[in-house]
Amino acid sequence: MVITDFSSDDLSFAVSQANEGKNIIEGWGNVSGLSAANLLDNAFIALVKSEKYKRYSNEDIANRFGYLFGELLRDNFSFSWKYVEDEYGREPALIEDKSGSIIFPINAVWKRLEPELILEPFFGNIYESLKKHINSLSKTDDK
Repeated sequence: MVITDFSSDDLSFAVSQANEGKNIIEGWGNVSGLSAANLLDNAFIALVKSEKYKRYSNEDIANRFGYLFGELLRDNFSFSWKYVEDEYGREPALIEDKSGSIIFPINAVWKRLEPELILEPFFGNIYESLKKHINSLSKTDDK
């Protein structure tokens, strides 16, 4: 496995895709009181159940929601965007700076779109699992 840093162009692309994701989410009414990850779950499910879903390719949805989720993780935890390359290809990932934990947010969305559409919340679950994991690492570091 080879891990490489994002270039400034790659980071710009990630931010632009995340912003496009924000534009999609803004169309789903009052979501006050929900965490950002739960908001992503609600918006994703609402989008794929709506006629608006047909306006986007699965690649657009995976990129926009995946990069938006990635930016949320990057903002809230010590993750950095990297590329991970193995025998299957090269993929954007987030790596937690202290532990080296890896998450593939774009791939996580793809798995909900193909081979069949899955309409269950997942962003919130992933976020909470990562939060617990990061907190447990912090407690270990404090000892």
